[in-house]
Amino acid sequence: HDAGQPVWSTDGATIYFVASDEGSTHLFSVPANGGAPTRVTLGPLQIFSVQGSRATEDLAVIRCGYTDAGTVARLSPPKGAITPLARPNKPFFDTLRLMEPEEFWVDSPEGHRLQCWMIKPPNAGPGKKHPMILNVHGGPRIQYGACIYHEFQMLASAGFYVLLSNPRGAQGYGEDFARASVQDWGGPDYRDLMLVVDEALRRYPEADPDRLGVTGGSYGGYMTNWIIGHNDRFKAAVTQRSVVDLRTLLLGGDFSDDAVPEFGDLLVVCDFSLL
Repeated sequence: HDAGQPVWSTDGATIYFVASDEGSTHLFSVPANGGAPTRVTLGPLQIFSVQGSRATEDLAVIRCGYTDAGTVARLSPPKGAITPLARPNKPFFDTLRLMEPEEFWVDSPEGHRLQCWMIKPPNAGPGKKHPMILNVHGGPRIQYGACIYHEFQMLASAGFYVLLSNPRGAQGYGEDFARASVQDWGGPDYRDLMLVVDEALRRYPEADPDRLGVTGGSYGGYMTNWIIGHNDRFKAAVTQRSVVDLRTLLLGGDFSDDAVPEFGDLLVVCDFSLL
């Protein structure tokens, strides 16, 4: 949620910052006197933290990935090269079998593209049928992507296909994409999620369409509630710390500052007799 503070180069000519970009959180640079930003890092990753130095142009970063919960590293901005220095979780992770997500994209008939990932169970193979769980992220303005999710790895290890995607409303794909669900939760985002499920079942015939589950937390919990209220294709649903009623979210939640731009002025007028 928090991009952290920007970092200045030692000569003061360049500013470095991180930003979401198609499932990753990349390091960017921009001239201090103005100009277009340039992406410094490459590939699927999350630059979690950045610190500068008075003695060198190199930056200290924490780099995360699909199966990496955090590597302390040195980053050279001119080349975007990352040199690992310490990986505190490596001894523990070496005892685990972590599954690398498979990335794919879905073309929507509405003209946009949807980035998705499938995490397969370790015992997946031809001729086997597995249940599949759709996981909906919170926010909605956050994103799934190049970061380890321990709960998804646990579900995969238990034999589930785990489907992730960033429907409209997520960040990392431009302002229009992010604002598409404003004042319309359960509209374009719902259509995107159902399109993603359809495509995942087409791509992965070993995923059993008769054993589908859906889950998510916060806004993802809201969408879980919405999904099972609008179709019956999912055999099980787990709604986590979910938004159930938008009036109580406004009055009792930590979302009040964002309520008007997200839902419109009408939500400000509440009928307390309904509580």
